[in-house]
Amino acid sequence: MAIDSAQWFEINQGKMRKITVEEAPEEFKSRSLRRFKTEGQMTELLLERPDVIENGLMVARSDSAGSGGADLIGITLDGQILVVEMKRGTINTSTLGQAFGYALEAEKWPKNGYLLSKMKYWQIRDIGELCRRIDNGAKSNAFPVIVVVGNNVTGSILEMAKHMTENSFSGKKMDIRILSVGFWEKGVEGDGYVCRRIHKMENGQPVNWKELKQGDILQSINWLDTDGCDVPYYVVGYAEDGQTIVRKTRRNKQGKILPCGEEMLLPFLVNYKRVQ
Repeated sequence: MAIDSAQWFEINQGKMRKITVEEAPEEFKSRSLRRFKTEGQMTELLLERPDVIENGLMVARSDSAGSGGADLIGITLDGQILVVEMKRGTINTSTLGQAFGYALEAEKWPKNGYLLSKMKYWQIRDIGELCRRIDNGAKSNAFPVIVVVGNNVTGSILEMAKHMTENSFSGKKMDIRILSVGFWEKGVEGDGYVCRRIHKMENGQPVNWKELKQGDILQSINWLDTDGCDVPYYVVGYAEDGQTIVRKTRRNKQGKILPCGEEMLLPFLVNYKRVQ
């Protein structure tokens, strides 16, 4: 699937906690994520609440203006450098290329030197823990982790990320994470619900549309927009003119994909595979 996993968070009176999808309001569970009002709002939320990106992450701006480099830099629990590039809208191969350039910049520095150079921008709650992580990171020879965050994700960025992670750079394996994040405000400014999705490119052989059978559940392999067009189709059958009759689907609490909605006619389905 395009969406490998999803996690919901609730922010209430300035405090954030993880919640299950069942605890999220029904009206927020649409396929498309709610966009942030501005890219600055998105940056501030992830700067103040880096656990949305990764549990235990410490982050900083790359500079005081928040420009001229990666939107955020981070250090993981084990001291690994992480660069974050964000777009309020759709992220694509250009966004990943940008993030890769920032990771190359970080790679040129001695590990502790790069992180210490950003010291005044860190959101420091525990200076001792930050220094411990920086010391641990200095012993690592790993390539910086690349994180790209947007509201929508194209198939092209997933394909590029898959290719890059399957091949090394200067003998080092790359860790690339593609995320989409949505935010629904409620009540007090800053409070609301956050949904984070982790995406990956999936292998699979497409089904010839002439071989489709009633009851097949199909999902796109090379989607254009994983948050808007990745709803699997349920095959009802064929119309007299040869078009495929399909219905959209939903998942029940057990995770099974079930047909829902009205029947639709599609001329043909390209690059879809059976998922159930």
